[in-house]
Amino acid sequence: MTGRMVWLASYPKSGNTWVRAILTALSAKPDNRFDINAMIGRGGPISPNEFEDIMGLCWSELTDGERLELLPSFTAELARETRGFEYHKTHMNFQLSPSGKPVFHDREGTVAVYIVRDPRQVSISQAHFFGTDIDDSINMMNDPERRVGLGDPEMIESVGRWTDHVTGWLCQKHIPIHVMRYEAMKADPFKAVTEMLEFVGVSTTAQMIEAAIIATRFDQLQDLEHQEGFNQRSTATDRFFRNGTSDEWRHVLTKGQRLRIERDQGAGMHLLGYLTGNHAQTRNFRSRLG
Repeated sequence: MTGRMVWLASYPKSGNTWVRAILTALSAKPDNRFDINAMIGRGGPISPNEFEDIMGLCWSELTDGERLELLPSFTAELARETRGFEYHKTHMNFQLSPSGKPVFHDREGTVAVYIVRDPRQVSISQAHFFGTDIDDSINMMNDPERRVGLGDPEMIESVGRWTDHVTGWLCQKHIPIHVMRYEAMKADPFKAVTEMLEFVGVSTTAQMIEAAIIATRFDQLQDLEHQEGFNQRSTATDRFFRNGTSDEWRHVLTKGQRLRIERDQGAGMHLLGYLTGNHAQTRNFRSRLG
């Protein structure tokens, strides 16, 4: 294997930044400190500048349909040029081009880690990040046309509804995928990170994993943000790393808000065991690598 393209996919506010922080700490040399503002995978799946360099076309002059049709060729070329392990963050839903090709190309060596979080908690985290109330956040999660900006320069990604995002990524057959549940990361970070690295194919030691987890504990990230600022903080809030909890929704959401989320996002929540509490029922999406 000359290279492995790893998509770090998630719905917004599901823990993607925490996973990237851990991977960044793991890849840092022993004499280098962890830099909160230089995380791997920052650029997202599509940089307009990189697209223009590779495809020879001006991104701003293309229609949305033309862009979508060209993305499979672009992501295939990204994968072809990958050397070693290369991580790309994305919030984009898994979709096909107008001609039926997967936008995230299934070139050999490409895999995906899907980071997922209980949508009841996502609704609260989103509200703080975007400076909205929880009802607006719940509406946002149920908008099939939802799009978000990501990267530098900013790229607009199609996100859609939470449950469609989950089922789209988890049920696709094109790219081997590993599900990384936020709640499992909170309960046993060493186990969750070890399983992810085994899936991706990263060889490391237990000591290095432990050190990366310690370096990226939530209190550590909060201190770093306080001292150095954080380049991914929203202008709507004074901090990105708020509390990192997994069950705050139990005492923050009203009964009506909880029931609305469970109704709107029921398909994805059932798939992941969020409604039954039996997370072991989740299908094994850890596909065999080629």
